[in-house]
Amino acid sequence: MHLARVDEQLNSRLPQVECVALPLPDDSLAGEGYAVFWSCPGKRVGVADIRAALRDFPSPSRIVELADVPRTPTGKPDRKALLATL
Repeated sequence: MHLARVDEQLNSRLPQVECVALPLPDDSLAGEGYAVFWSCPGKRVGVADIRAALRDFPSPSRIVELADVPRTPTGKPDRKALLATL
């Protein structure tokens, strides 16, 4: 499974939510475990909405709500900081 497709699905179904899907570092053998990190300040969105948006995909192992998605100096999601929240 390509996590870019998961990101695309989340962005198309929940455009008001900032979501990032990352592989789990401890899932190196199976390669299918992933986490979804999301932020939606001020909006009424929950874990059930994330799961519903991904109904056509394998379910994420973890869904982590954040106040804000951490960014690198170049503006990209900070993978290390996200994975440190697990």
